[in-house]
Amino acid sequence: MNEEAKIISKHNLDVSSLDKLANDIATRLNSNVEYGEYSKGENGHNFIALGTITKNESGIFSTLYNLQNDSNSNYDFVLELGEEAKLIYKDMISVIPE
Repeated sequence: MNEEAKIISKHNLDVSSLDKLANDIATRLNSNVEYGEYSKGENGHNFIALGTITKNESGIFSTLYNLQNDSNSNYDFVLELGEEAKLIYKDMISVIPE
């Protein structure tokens, strides 16, 4: 059986709004972030893009999902960085290292 390590740490990200969090992450990582939320539709969950923060010309985007209104979620935001996902709570961040 494989054990999965999980790191949980306090953070000082600006989570006062989705766009402020996206801008904070994009600035710290010098990256591009598309942000939005999910809506439940007939075909399951659909991502609704609400904005984009562009900090470089790489064309590579991370995706930030707002899950604060999702009653099935224990966390507030999910940041997808390629194959990696960070679970962001109001004052904590959870990282599952590969």
